[in-house]
Amino acid sequence: MHNLPENLVYQFTHIDYKKDFGLVALINIGNSNAIIGVGRYAYYPEREQPELAVVVRDDWQGKGLGSILLMKVINIGRENGFSRFGATIDPENQTIMNIFKRSGYDYEISHRERGVYYIAIQA
Repeated sequence: MHNLPENLVYQFTHIDYKKDFGLVALINIGNSNAIIGVGRYAYYPEREQPELAVVVRDDWQGKGLGSILLMKVINIGRENGFSRFGATIDPENQTIMNIFKRSGYDYEISHRERGVYYIAIQA
């Protein structure tokens, strides 16, 4: 996407910290900070579970940050009453599939549609 629709801008910037939660990983570079990773979940009533997303900057991948963000976001979601999460995954992204395998959580590929996997995670 080159531009975000207004509804997504609103969703990403107005977080209630219960149904929607975001966590940012930062590093210090001189006098400023740089975002190197983001983990978040957003609850969608029509899906009856929150959707997870984890993104790590390319030069920080393979260092465990994605696993840390996933675990922290799931644990915070559990504290807020969620026990099941969903995620949309590119089937060629073996890194995130390995993170799910190592997480210790039960997960299953619920279905594949339009070139992506929909994964259900039981936390």
